Amino acid sequence: MAGLFCPAHPAVLKLVRDTIRAGQRYSISVSVCGEMAGDPLYTLLLLGLGLTTFSMNGPDIPEVKKIIRMTTFDHAKQVARRVMSFDSERQVMHFLREETRRIVPEAF
Repeated sequence: MAGLFCPAHPAVLKLVRDTIRAGQRYSISVSVCGEMAGDPLYTLLLLGLGLTTFSMNGPDIPEVKKIIRMTTFDHAKQVARRVMSFDSERQVMHFLREETRRIVPEAF
């Protein structure tokens, strides 16, 4: 099953968005842990969706932290809004890659 899962799939992203929103609505802490949280490609998106707690492997922290420090919450929200309008994983990944490169040119 792991080979079929892609965190950039619009259905997965909607589930993540809805979970974060529900947590905010009911004052329940939500965090994302694992590969998605530690992948710099998803940092802007997760931040823009309202995620404030990322859990990842130690070696992933510097790059994710760099992206968070070099953007604004408003920019991240704009990225999230745009991503949530996409219909395919390919669109999502291309857009996130380009937006991340604008902030950290040496990324990817």
